[in-house]
Amino acid sequence: MSRTVRLLSQLTNQVAVAQYPSLRRTVVRHIELVAVAEDRILCVLILGSGVVEQQLAQLPAARVTEAWARGLRDRIAGATVGQDVDTAAAGIAELLGSIDAWAQPGETELVSQVLAVVSAQLQANRSDRIAIAGAANLSRFGEFEGSLGSVLEAIEEQVTLLRLFDELVQDGRDVSASIGRENEPYGLATTSVIASSYEAEGTSVSRLGVLGPVRMDYASNIATVRAVARYLNHLLGEDQ
Repeated sequence: MSRTVRLLSQLTNQVAVAQYPSLRRTVVRHIELVAVAEDRILCVLILGSGVVEQQLAQLPAARVTEAWARGLRDRIAGATVGQDVDTAAAGIAELLGSIDAWAQPGETELVSQVLAVVSAQLQANRSDRIAIAGAANLSRFGEFEGSLGSVLEAIEEQVTLLRLFDELVQDGRDVSASIGRENEPYGLATTSVIASSYEAEGTSVSRLGVLGPVRMDYASNIATVRAVARYLNHLLGEDQ
């Protein structure tokens, strides 16, 4: 994704933005708990996309056994394996909420520590992240004089950019544009945004595009954004 946004920025001379593929629709393929010490459990999460997450759960003073780890793993697997990441995260939340009803006496704190780690692993694969390149290009455009600081601040607010890009691609067109005052609610009234989307098997639709001055070469930039989106679709499709 870093290479993609750098390429898109170089081709358009604008700020390039790309959302990392979201794994919300990816299913949990397997989960394993390994007792690596009497007070530590290795939590291994494997997703259908091939992503493998490993994290240690540091437990309070305890004598953890493989049999205990297997029993807890089976319960967690029942709530997560075969489910998409969002559903699996909800399943872990339900286990945490009902922990007093099924955990053995005196083990509530141990179990909750492990569940918290698994929950964090799932949450990490639900988060929306974006890659940005070419912010320095904005300094080349005179129309940003006096507003460059506020534009850069808006760009740094990744949640704001994601909301704007999400709205742009909702109309179903392969490439959409939002010009000038249309972007005022996002603090980007002096800019234009061109956005498209791409999708890989097992992931949600993700966004990419460019941001620049109102007086930009729309025809060329729209064609470039469209081409890069198709390239990502093709590339990620081959990786499946």
